[in-house]
Amino acid sequence: MAPQRTLVLIALACVLVYCIWGIHVAGSDATPPPGQEPMTISGGHAAGHRYTTPSWTLAYDYIEASSDSTIINARGIHDAVIFRSGKPYLHLQADHIEANLITKDFAATGHLRAAQTINDVTRSFATGSATWSEATQQLQMPNLIRTRIHNSTVLVHGLVFDVRHDVIHLGAVDGRSGEQSL
Repeated sequence: MAPQRTLVLIALACVLVYCIWGIHVAGSDATPPPGQEPMTISGGHAAGHRYTTPSWTLAYDYIEASSDSTIINARGIHDAVIFRSGKPYLHLQADHIEANLITKDFAATGHLRAAQTINDVTRSFATGSATWSEATQQLQMPNLIRTRIHNSTVLVHGLVFDVRHDVIHLGAVDGRSGEQSL
């Protein structure tokens, strides 16, 4: 009887070792998470739609997205268009824009230009940087801003637009209409 008992104990020990080993290696064959390298796209065009009408378009030289696609860096934005009611509303150009897609904040640096044409009247501005904070609903442009409407030019030395309270804070203002100063 003793040899049978010994064989049963050896078999139970082998099963126990096999179960412990199986628990230890469980999940080791799982696919590793994707790499932490950013995704890079060179030269392209992107567009967004709202139902059946266009919402925005973007032509760019280079875009880099963080590995989780929450931070986007775009360089060489040639022509970005924001549409309203399916028609072009605002045209933008920028050297560099960094956007956080979670917080909806963005910062633009380098040459930044925006233009809008309504009823054959073109309005535009150009500046060196702009920052939007979704949390405070503020657009800040600390650098010199050159605004043009028809043949009138207004220079503003910094601007903060508080959208939530519908207030614009302007720095020093200088301007001229045609050949005359304002």
